[in-house]
Amino acid sequence: MLLLGLLALAHTASAIKNLVVFGDSYSDIGNVGIFTDNANWVQDLAYGWNVGLYDYAYGGATCDNSIEQYVQVPSMSEQVSNYVEHGQGKNMNPSESVYALFVGINDANIFNASRTQAVADCVSQQMQSLQQAYGAHTFLVLNLPPMQDSPGALAATPDIKQAKANWVVTYNQMLNQSVNSLDNSIELFLFNTWDLFNTVLANASAYGFTNTTGYWSQNPCTNSTYCPENPGGIMGANDYMWFDGTHVTSGMHKLIANNIIEAQPFGIQGKTVQNQYIVNRTAHAIPEINSQSTRISIHAITPVLMSVLVVIATAL
Repeated sequence: MLLLGLLALAHTASAIKNLVVFGDSYSDIGNVGIFTDNANWVQDLAYGWNVGLYDYAYGGATCDNSIEQYVQVPSMSEQVSNYVEHGQGKNMNPSESVYALFVGINDANIFNASRTQAVADCVSQQMQSLQQAYGAHTFLVLNLPPMQDSPGALAATPDIKQAKANWVVTYNQMLNQSVNSLDNSIELFLFNTWDLFNTVLANASAYGFTNTTGYWSQNPCTNSTYCPENPGGIMGANDYMWFDGTHVTSGMHKLIANNIIEAQPFGIQGKTVQNQYIVNRTAHAIPEINSQSTRISIHAITPVLMSVLVVIATAL
């Protein structure tokens, strides 16, 4: 197993009990939908670390809708501000919590080069907001994979494919500089998703994939159509690296989680995920997101979604 990542500060961790996640469809486990065939990386990571999972990520999110907006969902900055404003973290010990931020896929779909620095700095700003509000200091941040190699990008014109590649490379460089410029009270593990994907793409068969240019998906996992609850995902899906034009299968998600687990960030001793477990796909009604009062309702139900999954993960 490859160990990929950058540990910015050494840290001897006390027992970690909570994984708090903000981001987009790569991390969403039901706020908008589930964009893979079984468990995604955050579910696998919580399972491997044996911790509670609190997921506020929304499929389609950018880092901040005032910088770029892809679809009408709460951006990561809105996710964090709602988390802070509504006291979601007030009863959570920051010394027992890892805060994970993974965003930029949808910003990369827009690939506005003039706003790349703003997107990278947006991630650092969310870390600072969480630190100021709750004393959060232990952060897992993921850079972007090579989205120019996704099936959706491969089907685009060469100019679009190259523009997306350039945006992702520049963003990853700026993200690295931005998050590492924060003060020494921040403990950071910056995971190199870019390197992991490139390593898998260069030798896919070693990781069990027979197809890295096409995609498996026949029907997306959404609130109205959930994937079956099958251990290991849906039959045949993990022959593919990509679930659809943008998202990866649960097999690739498992590789992300296992590489993080084996790197032992913050001294966390976890167990790698071998065979994926059954993931609860029970749909909860998600209200419209147009009003402030509705947003409160959305974020209020998120911990309930997580508690179902935590019971499943810790019982096995």
